Amino acid sequence: MDLRNYVLRRLFLAIPTILGVITIVFFLSHIIPGDPVDFIVGDQASSLDRADLIQQLGLDKPLPTQYKNYLVRLFHGDLGTSYYTQGKKVFSLILERLPATILLAFSSLFLALLISIPLGVLSAVKAFSKIDTFAMMLALLGISIPNFALGPLLISIFAVWMNLPFPISGMEGLLSLILPTITLGTALTAILTRMLRTSLLDVLSQDYIRTAYAKGLYSKTILYKHALRNALNPVITITGLQLGTLLTGAIITEKIFDWPGLGQLFIGAIQQRDFLVIQGCVLIISLTYIFINLITDLFYSVVDPTISLK
Repeated sequence: MDLRNYVLRRLFLAIPTILGVITIVFFLSHIIPGDPVDFIVGDQASSLDRADLIQQLGLDKPLPTQYKNYLVRLFHGDLGTSYYTQGKKVFSLILERLPATILLAFSSLFLALLISIPLGVLSAVKAFSKIDTFAMMLALLGISIPNFALGPLLISIFAVWMNLPFPISGMEGLLSLILPTITLGTALTAILTRMLRTSLLDVLSQDYIRTAYAKGLYSKTILYKHALRNALNPVITITGLQLGTLLTGAIITEKIFDWPGLGQLFIGAIQQRDFLVIQGCVLIISLTYIFINLITDLFYSVVDPTISLK
């Protein structure tokens, strides 16, 4: 199967998944308690004003009709208009927030790869030594501390106790990126470190590695050219899945640091019952996961030529 046909086939198979996600989120967002009209006009509005606004928003129609109209607009590339932004399109709102989320996600991924790859390799090479034990303790600690606890802890240590010039709110340059990046990237660093160590230990015990040593190849050549490359497949899988999580699941971190990303927009939409923004954010999240999984699968054939696109 050539690359073009493989990509088209994967995209075609993704259509039912996207449609299912859209359908579930549409009906769930309308079932949750709360009326967007109450958030817009308040409790003191007259029944006439409420009825007029309901008609303007199209909420007076039956739910199946609203669903059908939403799918028609979506087919034409229209995510709808937010209830609270005076006619601003949902797609424009997402485009405004998406760059901040992408910046935070990729900086966290870069930090995780920068630390986890050398630490994982060192742990595998020095397996069951004090270095390995210390590295695994750090990894366990990184997995154990949730974002909602690590973020305030970093703020307390670096910005309050040590009084370092780290902005703790908003996006105000490079320094404001450091603490959110550490908060979001710590768990991924721990996961990748443990995964790479386990995978590399398994590869180092294979017969072809012992044969390479018997032939007299340099240890570094065996480690980096033969062992590490074959140990990367599960790491690539986890990295791809976690990148999707970083891009779309940084809601807690963005909330803690008041980061102006997609997570903040999503939380605000849920609080205000802005159905179209909720549905638009979830659609972008779904497309992001599908795209990243596709790129991950394609990258397998680059790292390991024995893997076929079939």
